[in-house]
Amino acid sequence: MIFLLDKWKISSGEHKGEKFSLHDAPYLIGLAQDQHPFRVTMKSAQSRISELELARTMWKAISRKGNLLYTFPAAEQMQQFVDARAREAVLNNEFLQKYITGSLNLKKFSINKNQIYWRGVQKRRQIITVDVSDLEADEVDEYEEGTLYTLDKRLGASANPQRSYFSTPKFHGSGISLYYYGNEAQNERGSDQRVWTIQCESCGQWNEDLIWEHNILDKNAHEIKFSYYQPDIIIICRFCKKPLDRLSARAQWVVKFPKNSDYCHGYSISKLFAPNANLNQMMKDSMNPLKEQEFNNSDLGRPYEPKGSRIADENLDAIRGNYTLWLRSEIPCFIGADIGNVIHAAASIFDENNRVKIVSVIELNDWEELGLFYKDFRCKSIVIDANPDKDEAIKFQNEHSNVWLAYYPQFLERSTDKVRLDWDSNIVNIHRTLMMMTLSDVVMNKKMTLPIDIRRIRDFYEHMKSPIRALKQDVIGNWVPWYPNIKNPDHYFHALVYNLTAMMLNPQPAIFRKLRTLIR
Repeated sequence: MIFLLDKWKISSGEHKGEKFSLHDAPYLIGLAQDQHPFRVTMKSAQSRISELELARTMWKAISRKGNLLYTFPAAEQMQQFVDARAREAVLNNEFLQKYITGSLNLKKFSINKNQIYWRGVQKRRQIITVDVSDLEADEVDEYEEGTLYTLDKRLGASANPQRSYFSTPKFHGSGISLYYYGNEAQNERGSDQRVWTIQCESCGQWNEDLIWEHNILDKNAHEIKFSYYQPDIIIICRFCKKPLDRLSARAQWVVKFPKNSDYCHGYSISKLFAPNANLNQMMKDSMNPLKEQEFNNSDLGRPYEPKGSRIADENLDAIRGNYTLWLRSEIPCFIGADIGNVIHAAASIFDENNRVKIVSVIELNDWEELGLFYKDFRCKSIVIDANPDKDEAIKFQNEHSNVWLAYYPQFLERSTDKVRLDWDSNIVNIHRTLMMMTLSDVVMNKKMTLPIDIRRIRDFYEHMKSPIRALKQDVIGNWVPWYPNIKNPDHYFHALVYNLTAMMLNPQPAIFRKLRTLIR
């Protein structure tokens, strides 16, 4: 803390070269002082966390023994950060210059005989050769699946490893949100969830966190229906509705889950904490449906999902039928199989009402068991995920009939075709977004039935609830739907995507008519 306030100089922006100050950000003091070995920070954009963590990295390099690793999602981002901020921070600071003991390039700093490695981590090979005792992972919501696991392995040789993850969140249950809140299904314990809490000087009540829906007042709300409306937003106490002083000395971080404090300290930071935040612009953005997610993520620092963006428990419960899971079938079935460490498979038929009737959902250990499943359900058509184990998939295809190997090619995302077929190789290219949307719509519109005892299938509900439908801008600026890659397991969901695809590929015209009716 002394180093930060006495020795550190701001590395970029209009205040570059000035001493770092927390007079307008008292909520950052707790973060600066926290030396817990595992910290996660779920933050709004431009919240000065990167500056704080950069200063912390430099302080550790000059005051402790051990190498450090600072990561960004991509190499280009990392190089820009090092060139514009990290190098400038050292070269413009006489105190830090005294500790330079070697290189000061875009990939490595040598300070006090310790090494600070700077790495973009979109490729695993960029990080597997570095062993460190301290990890600073910036914007972790942009990392590929499995990256943080690989990064953690870089700490394996350290007796006292240190980790700090920080990022603007995107979605619940993934990225920084996963580490802040935890998820039992993913075996992630979560942090102690600290929230910035301010005592109201008027009524004495403590406002735990500042919440947009409860802690703002628009003084011009009565004009909102008129064309000349301009918001005039102030922060208020949610209890007495009087103005709340965000710089009050009567404020503190409150731990919501003390039982997790030994494992991880977690902080949640919003622009609402900062007196210089443009609250009026935030109000305008909150009213724009196309900016709703960015407003929640970047301004409020909270994960966001539009209503109906993912399947919920109630959607699955609503389509449970009055039959139980089948062990085998005398009726020829359609099968979809998602391949991973194990195989997740689903079998279905059309019921008398032309709805998709899922008759079996199962986890299989290997390809031999998939062959038995194929036989037990008298497979009419099967679509198999081809990517993870292509050789075994081709072998399975050669040994069985009506087998299609499935891919999610990127080029198809620019078209309106749900599938494209290669009849010579029995390969089906699937439009990932459109078919995932189709499955979600089939479930939500109750055009599918599940066995009444489907909850017996471990993790089925969790997998089905994982995918999130969001919006993003395409190359010409149009907002289009997409399903971001998330870290929550979703194997059964994709098994059902392949299952629907298998139904579409059946050559009988009557089946095509049924499915066209189903997905309208």
